[in-house]
Amino acid sequence: MQDRTAIASPGAGRFTFLLGLVLLIVLGVHLIYDHDRLLGDPDSWWHITLGADILASGHLPVTDAYSYTYEGKPCISKEWQSQIIMAAMGFVSAGFMFALGTYWVTMKYAVDIQNPFIQSLISTLSQ
Repeated sequence: MQDRTAIASPGAGRFTFLLGLVLLIVLGVHLIYDHDRLLGDPDSWWHITLGADILASGHLPVTDAYSYTYEGKPCISKEWQSQIIMAAMGFVSAGFMFALGTYWVTMKYAVDIQNPFIQSLISTLSQ
């Protein structure tokens, strides 16, 4: 039997990278110009918050804690699966953005070791 890795063209990895880059740019442009519709439904934030509560507590809420007029009454959480998914996506994307920001700051400033800010940071962390 022939090895399939030897059949792949040498430019396949480059094509996949460029395709992913183009799709990322298209998604970024879409989010920039259409951001007001992304979470435009006022209930979206309620669903994300309730999903975060479900993830934190490990069980479905019994009473409504977020409604002004319905506070303390029974909570009917019929969309709990999607609420958990939306909250988890928020946690993952926030962690990714934090890691990306940390990487950017590190690459921007750590390359220049003569920078006074970096020197003071290194001396503070090494103590």
